[in-house]
Amino acid sequence: MIPELVIGSDRVVQLRGRSAHLSRIEFEIFTYLLSRQKRICTAESIIAWVYQLRDLPKSDTFPVHLFRLRRRIAPLGLAIHYLVEENSYRLYGPGVTVKPLASGYSSVSHLEGVAA
Repeated sequence: MIPELVIGSDRVVQLRGRSAHLSRIEFEIFTYLLSRQKRICTAESIIAWVYQLRDLPKSDTFPVHLFRLRRRIAPLGLAIHYLVEENSYRLYGPGVTVKPLASGYSSVSHLEGVAA
């Protein structure tokens, strides 16, 4: 889990004095990835979870929701990285940088001296 992260019932995510309001589907994607933060999640597993929880029609809008979610949580210092060859995602907390490699995988390093 991410210390200092506050998730409100109104789908507002707060971290270090910053906040982001998420749509219903963005919130479901975020909480799914957060609950599995130390694991890589396939796009299929995320989609199955989101549409199982809600009585929503399945559609091809997952990439759009994920794009918007990534953009909304970036100011909080959070990032969702995509692994191309596995069609998978992983949530990273503050203090972690993700550097894409030519292979489609990533090199992850922890920043030193980042305020907690």
